Amino acid sequence: MAMAQRNHYVPEFYLKGFCSENGILTVYEKPTGAYFEAPPSRVAVVKGFYSLDLERYLSENIEEPANAVLAKIRSEDTLSADDKVTLAKYIVTMWKRVPRARRRLHERALKVSEELRTEIRAQFSTVQARDPSKEEIVKERLRQADEILDRLASDPPDEVFYRIILSEATPRLVAAAAAMTWVFLVTDDTLPFSSCDNPVFIFERLGIGRPESELSFPVSSHVALWGSWRPMEDRTYLKAPPQLVKELWRRAAHNAERYLYHHRFEPWIPPFLRKGAWRLCRVP
Repeated sequence: MAMAQRNHYVPEFYLKGFCSENGILTVYEKPTGAYFEAPPSRVAVVKGFYSLDLERYLSENIEEPANAVLAKIRSEDTLSADDKVTLAKYIVTMWKRVPRARRRLHERALKVSEELRTEIRAQFSTVQARDPSKEEIVKERLRQADEILDRLASDPPDEVFYRIILSEATPRLVAAAAAMTWVFLVTDDTLPFSSCDNPVFIFERLGIGRPESELSFPVSSHVALWGSWRPMEDRTYLKAPPQLVKELWRRAAHNAERYLYHHRFEPWIPPFLRKGAWRLCRVP
């Protein structure tokens, strides 16, 4: 399959929401705290991360429709119900398209391969018990099965990752995200928000469908989405207290696979990232 040359796994338009006035990101590396400055065109880019078809799909079906919604939120404009669905698709796709998602696939592939290995061995053991003369055939089939499972566990096919990214692959996740109550938390330049290379935060043990589930997603340095199932006014803007902004900073640091994005250098961020463990709390 033909591969795109350069792929933003975090979209460039999204990253622009965390740039300085001159269009530059300060990128902090986790866990060292080392940092550098770069334009968003050079950040969150990997050569050949997606196929050409998937890159086109993401651009035309996910990013372009959502960019107008992101611009609305950054201007603190009211979202329509259709806007909410558009952004829900974008958020769920973001969760599935980043390097952390690819690592989740590898972790899941290892677990599934071991489950299948156990099942296959049990089945062949039954065959051999019934007919001991098939011992050599069983050994050969088990060897072949092990080779296939080892290969799948160590390197799942790219096509599996590509299919998972499609919003059509997870309609219930999109529906759940769109059904949550959304509150847009607003802060100023005194204590702005950050983002990272894995921007969508959920408590993974809870998912997003339980009454206590939460979702948070920084939209810019000054606006972040908080989703929950609490009976509140939907799609409203509220001033975020400092402790809530700090909680979203901890979530960004926790979620970051390698990089955290901010619009300026802050001397407290490197030691904060080197800390390496953050106590995460649900929003009170």
